[in-house]
Amino acid sequence: MRDSIEYKEGCISTIFNYVTWFVLSNIYFLVSNVLFIMYIINFGFDIIYNVSILFVISLIPMGPALTALYASMGKIIREKDINITRYYFKSYKINFKQSLKLWCIELAILFISYIDLKVAANGNVLSNFSIIFIIICIFTVALGTIAFPIVSRFDLDLIDVLKIAFLYSIKKIQVTVINTIIILVGLYLIYIIPGILFLCLSSIICFVIMINNKYILSEIEKEMLSNNDNDLM
Repeated sequence: MRDSIEYKEGCISTIFNYVTWFVLSNIYFLVSNVLFIMYIINFGFDIIYNVSILFVISLIPMGPALTALYASMGKIIREKDINITRYYFKSYKINFKQSLKLWCIELAILFISYIDLKVAANGNVLSNFSIIFIIICIFTVALGTIAFPIVSRFDLDLIDVLKIAFLYSIKKIQVTVINTIIILVGLYLIYIIPGILFLCLSSIICFVIMINNKYILSEIEKEMLSNNDNDLM
């Protein structure tokens, strides 16, 4: 009987910890994206018809924030424990430059593709180029779901991050597809979910993506350790 009570208390404590981590990390993520929040308050959120230079600028801080969120979720998955406040902002600071460069590249690709698609739509033209730009947008987002977790976990040059992310996005195509579905479902939930649950949404999305990327990150870590051992020999 006593063991049963202790087990239940342990389960309750674990659930409470995870809810706390998800809520706090998501709040830190929102605070880190205050420019984007201000944009939404003033102009609304419509990624189909209302994407401007100002919208893109408001998104710039999201790259480092996203990397810090991935890093925090990864630590929770690996160690089942975390000082979420300290770890989030430590990761934000350490990975700031690298993640910002990667995010700006992704934003540029997405914005240029969006402009081309809008021009084609205004001209009522659904050309082969339009389809190509749609594919580019989807692949860019999918690639980001692998690249940002890599940045959050490993100290690599940007070009190496892009090479490894591209390689694994093809090699582990099932992971890439699932990551893309998770992002699309997450964006859909943002529109329909009640406000209180929105406090956990971003962190939960990153948590699920990090679980899905677990074996990719493990393979990269083993390869890096192997290379280090070879260098020492």
